[in-house]
Amino acid sequence: MRSTVSEVRDELRDIVATLDPEVLPAAAAQRLVSLFADIEKLAAAGMALVARRVEEAGVWRQGADRSAADWLARTTGTTTGAARATLETGRAVADQPQVDAALRAGDLSPAQAVEVSAAVALDPTAAEELLSAARSETVKELKERCTRVRAAAAGSEERHAELHRSRHLRTWTTSDGAAHLHVKTTPDRVARLHAMLVPHLKEAFDIDLKAGVRESHEACAHDALFHLLQASGVESIGPGRGSHVKTVIRIDHTAFTRGQVEPGETCEIVGVGPIPVSVAKALSVDAFYAAVITRGVDIVNVAHLGRAVTAEQRTALQLRDPTCVVPGCTTSAGLEIDHTTSATGWADTRRTTLDELARLCHHHHQQKTHHGYTLIGVPGQWQWRPPTREEREHGDAA
Repeated sequence: MRSTVSEVRDELRDIVATLDPEVLPAAAAQRLVSLFADIEKLAAAGMALVARRVEEAGVWRQGADRSAADWLARTTGTTTGAARATLETGRAVADQPQVDAALRAGDLSPAQAVEVSAAVALDPTAAEELLSAARSETVKELKERCTRVRAAAAGSEERHAELHRSRHLRTWTTSDGAAHLHVKTTPDRVARLHAMLVPHLKEAFDIDLKAGVRESHEACAHDALFHLLQASGVESIGPGRGSHVKTVIRIDHTAFTRGQVEPGETCEIVGVGPIPVSVAKALSVDAFYAAVITRGVDIVNVAHLGRAVTAEQRTALQLRDPTCVVPGCTTSAGLEIDHTTSATGWADTRRTTLDELARLCHHHHQQKTHHGYTLIGVPGQWQWRPPTREEREHGDAA
């Protein structure tokens, strides 16, 4: 089977490589879109099914990935959220014959399969209705239908509890440099937020109107959210009140003094994306931001007496290690500072240098601390070593 799939992939690659859309009749191009969509659905179905097997067998644990979803995201070049949905679909259809058949036939897109399988998991009798709807309704309409099925099957209290358990807030940056914020929560919390935004929405609209600008409702809602945060006193919270975590701005000294970025220079909020120099200068005086100018202070050789990490080193680490340093791990949230040298080494030197520190996600920090994994190398060239068989056996015996 593997050779057959490889042959199909290679043949498809040759077709795409020689495809010249400019010479195609419009009707032929339209037909090809449908054919490629069918291929995409079948490929997504096959991936969901075999990824389920990888997850069940646990072979993804051989690398540095924290979960099967992280492994799938890295392997397929997609987000962890999308990979998690693929795995959930693969697991769910194992007990859903009708959905499984539709998936294998290429009748469901990945987005449709996620919604339908999740609803059928709660109400198996709805399978036929939802599969029929998937053939004619838009994804938005199908999603709303599936939501109603899930709500009716789970009951209001159970459904609300499920939504609360799956709540999250995520941020990411797209290729155009735009920062995105996504919140998933219960309807009552959204309603509460909306009620709080209403007066600020009018304020944002009035400000734009006075300036002679007519913005969209969505743009005014964006401004209203930040008006709300300002009114809540968020920007007035100074050092010692709330979190000690700072957002790091990295900017080249030449760009900082010039006032604008030239090709090859950097001015960015680390982990978020590029910003204008004027914005960086305005934010650099804010208590929540730490500006690191990459010429002048040598952050590489920051050292101090004692084992505790200084504020300067924390800022430098946040800049140098935006994600977990274990090769292949892309986790950026909740990173923990690890002393890469042993306690004995520090006892001998009585100093903590930046090169002896690294940021690890909680999963890999636990593996290093309690399960015999080691981090060796230097910043930018770290290697992650699992314990040898002898070391594992010794640890079990202990």
